[in-house]
Amino acid sequence: MSSSDSQRIDEVESRLAFMDDTVEQLNEVIIRQETEIRELRLRYSELSAKLNDLGGAVSDAESDSQHEVPPHY
Repeated sequence: MSSSDSQRIDEVESRLAFMDDTVEQLNEVIIRQETEIRELRLRYSELSAKLNDLGGAVSDAESDSQHEVPPHY
């Protein structure tokens, strides 16, 4: 094997090691983002349910207040 072949192999190995490291870093980012997305979806569901409950309570209070006779009558 010539020195140029050896240099090319070394360069390819170096690039492969760099790409392996980059893929590992990207994988860690994806895992972190997936965890955050799950947490945000859960929070969204909880907040949406609370908002629906509050909306129902507001609607009930409004309908009750429309049927009440004002105190000055």
